[in-house]
Amino acid sequence: MLNILTTPIISGLSTPTFAAILILAGLYSLIFNVSAARQKNFRRAGILACVGGWCYIIAGAAIAIWQLF
Repeated sequence: MLNILTTPIISGLSTPTFAAILILAGLYSLIFNVSAARQKNFRRAGILACVGGWCYIIAGAAIAIWQLF
């Protein structure tokens, strides 16, 4: 029964539009959140924003590449 419920959710999240949104969210995090953390001298927040941004970009790229196959 769990498989019936999760299949539409997973297939809905594997669209090119969702991949583009993830990549844009990652770029936003890398550009604006890291910059704001550096201005306020919040080192750990900057590191977390950088790691999170790259995770979003990698996840979006993985979904986009997965859609090609």
